[in-house]
Amino acid sequence: MNQPPRTLPRPAVALLVALALVAAASALAPAGIDTGPVPPDAKPPVTTSPGDAPAGTPPDVAPVRGDGSATGAGPPAPPGDLPATAVDAPAADGDLPSATTAGDLPADGGASPPTVPRTPPADPGRPVDDTAPDPGAERATAAALAAGPSPSAVRVPGAVVFLGEENLDVTGAGISAGDTLAWFRPGADLLSSAPDETLVVSDPAGFTVGSRTRTGAWYNLARNRAPALTVREPSLALRVWDVSTGQDVTSRTVPRGRLVSFRIDSNLDAVLVQRGAGAPVTVRVQAPAGYVYRSLLDDTGDANTLVDLPVTSSSFLVRGNGTGGAVWDTADPAYPAGSYRVWAECDLNGMKANYRDPAGNDYEGRTVTPVVEVRFGDPELGLETVPAGPVTRSREFAVLVTGDPGGTYALWVSGTASLDGDGEPPRIKPGQAGVTPGDAAVGAFAYSGGRTVANDVPQVPGGPNPWYARVVADASGRRTVGFSTGPGTAAREYVVRVQALDRPGSGRSASSSVTVGEGRISIAVENGRPVHLGEEVRFNGTSTASATVHLMVTGPNLPAGGARLSDGAPVAAGNASTFTTVAAGEDGAWDYRWSTANLGLDPGTYTVWAVAAPNPADALGNAPYSIARARLDRPLVTANLSAPAVARGDVLAVTGTAGGRPAAGVAVWIFGTNHYARSVVPVGADGAFDLELGRDATRAMAPGGYEVVVQHPGADGRFDVFASVSGDRTLVSDREGTSFVVSGPGRLQGPAAADALTDRLDADAVDDTYARLALRVEDPSIALRVADLAPGADLAVAGTTNLAPGNDLAVSVRASGADADRLSGHAAVLAGDGGRNTFSWTTSAAGLPPGDYRVRVESVDAWTAAVADFRVLAGTPTPGATGNVTPATTETPGPGALAALAALAGAALLCRRRG
Repeated sequence: MNQPPRTLPRPAVALLVALALVAAASALAPAGIDTGPVPPDAKPPVTTSPGDAPAGTPPDVAPVRGDGSATGAGPPAPPGDLPATAVDAPAADGDLPSATTAGDLPADGGASPPTVPRTPPADPGRPVDDTAPDPGAERATAAALAAGPSPSAVRVPGAVVFLGEENLDVTGAGISAGDTLAWFRPGADLLSSAPDETLVVSDPAGFTVGSRTRTGAWYNLARNRAPALTVREPSLALRVWDVSTGQDVTSRTVPRGRLVSFRIDSNLDAVLVQRGAGAPVTVRVQAPAGYVYRSLLDDTGDANTLVDLPVTSSSFLVRGNGTGGAVWDTADPAYPAGSYRVWAECDLNGMKANYRDPAGNDYEGRTVTPVVEVRFGDPELGLETVPAGPVTRSREFAVLVTGDPGGTYALWVSGTASLDGDGEPPRIKPGQAGVTPGDAAVGAFAYSGGRTVANDVPQVPGGPNPWYARVVADASGRRTVGFSTGPGTAAREYVVRVQALDRPGSGRSASSSVTVGEGRISIAVENGRPVHLGEEVRFNGTSTASATVHLMVTGPNLPAGGARLSDGAPVAAGNASTFTTVAAGEDGAWDYRWSTANLGLDPGTYTVWAVAAPNPADALGNAPYSIARARLDRPLVTANLSAPAVARGDVLAVTGTAGGRPAAGVAVWIFGTNHYARSVVPVGADGAFDLELGRDATRAMAPGGYEVVVQHPGADGRFDVFASVSGDRTLVSDREGTSFVVSGPGRLQGPAAADALTDRLDADAVDDTYARLALRVEDPSIALRVADLAPGADLAVAGTTNLAPGNDLAVSVRASGADADRLSGHAAVLAGDGGRNTFSWTTSAAGLPPGDYRVRVESVDAWTAAVADFRVLAGTPTPGATGNVTPATTETPGPGALAALAALAGAALLCRRRG
């Protein structure tokens, strides 16, 4: 029997192989790389500026140090390395970090233990030894080698390289041995500016990017500053991806049975595009017990490697052989329930080992991802009412489903099949995302003992059933489902139930209750006072019984069932459009303004109904309602004259108030001997009106009596008696065609015309109202009295006038026969008694020598004046002495003034709206 050949133990073989690899690496190390401590006689650092380079240094080339940076202590580095800059973290593209020395860097290149466990403990379960052979990984490695291109060979000028990469072949980027690469600060002119940093490439087939190299574009000075390389920081992130639902389930609970993969988000896709081979990324999955997987089983039973996965896009989905590209079947019994820790690593051309964070650890977000967790298990199914508490009828509420991300559920209003004639359950609102009311599969779902969901809710003759729905949870495992209630919703407690639809027999269900109350509705008149027809009545109130308040009115000559407030049309049961509808706010408050103009309403008391449903007043049923009453009076008008008598040339005002604030205004009629005038005056928001007859208008009126009639257009807002011109005559007509003449041949004048007008306004077919006033027009007059003066006494001028208070009178004094005034001033007219107003003027007469004088008091506006003579006596002044009192003589207008009066006979009335 042949003896089997003797072999070394496996540990001994592994040790010999490791020693051989170390020796080979040392023999192949490029000359000039510092592999030991910095020698004590190292030269001091030199500057990087080309202008400060030591003698003998070629232009645009700066000395570099052993770690590839532009300055610092230590032996020189081979020209093939890009220089490094001293920053606490890698600079962004275009940044210009400050220089540092080699002493700022870790002595071992920044290597340190990883921040997350990377070495799996022994476990008797699946083959998870991180150092053990993995058939899937071996297949992936063989496939990558067979692809041809290497991720270390840069093939295009300006290609992206990453901080920390080593042994790159950059000849494909147009870089040759001896070429000088240059970096320019942002904004520099590449054609004329001196580089801010340079290096000479000695070995383009063994090129290294220092971990602190300037990021951004580098240019080849040997090729007319053409783009050479673009240095970037690597970025790396990982998400756990549910391929069953196409959702991110990172840091979430994944239901057992879901198919999972991983999504790598990075900027490493440029490697595949520019070098022809993808950057290798390895995904690490640590089981709850602590060991780490190198491959995972999918739903077909295939083992999918997690090692050296070539990145092909910026958001790279790792595709396995399972359904939908799944890598991991969470239903496989080899993967127990619990939390799994997942991260990814990339060591592209030594990048992970060379590019470390400032603390010397693996660089999270750059070459390794932060550790994320995913939990396997069944999330608890939950259901809660939002908001919690009772809901009044016609208000909305919602339920919140919490369960599996993307899970499918049956949701229904349970135990409501018996509702028949007593109202209906709350309805699931249509059109919601992830909610399908009336879904057939849900209706046929047997939730307990063969009883289906459709048997547990009321039936619908046609259309989708609004009391059950198919609900699909979102990526977070949540879905809010809205419900509506209305006047027909039965006031009671309801139970909403949810049960897993995609896992028959699991029995996972939840429920939540909600109570729907009847609610109340109220209405009130804002001020409760009687209003005039044509005015606006404001109603307000609250409604917790309905989101929409249905208003109608009943009263004199209106339908018994109610009429719409806007036009008086009758309402119809069940037809909301025949009612006046108002939306209640979130707090239930509502408000409505009812305009009573142009509705043909009669004076009287009206009842306004606020109902939760479109039910007429004579068929309210069970709908909550409330009423308010408003009394509508016939609109009235009041009128006043600023004075019962007016002097010609003075101002007259006709003022008053008009109930109902008619938009058409009021008409003011003035009748006298050979005089007729009509003006329409606007009415203000407060119901006031004001007509002013200016001086020219009253000056053109002959002395005598006049009748003033102020006409209100009534509740319908239109004048039923009006004036019109026919040829050379002006007619006053009503809408039945009756008329009389007020201007032109055959006219009525004065009181006769006023009587004819009021007779028309008093007719039954006319709803206009009026006020009638008497006016007297007089010639202007001034009565003046003045006394003789003792020497040194004051001159006092006083008198009365029929001019209105507020008029200004000019007073002048001159010597008899003289042309110039010796004294002058002004006196204001003050209100007096008996229709005569007063004025007075006092001044010192000390400067007047003894003699005869004349005083003149004149109204320039009213074209009237009066004069009186007095004497200043000679002799010793006597205290308190007075002379003779001389009455005034009133001056009348001359011929020119009379002609002017005649010319103003047709003057128009001046109207103005007060305040």
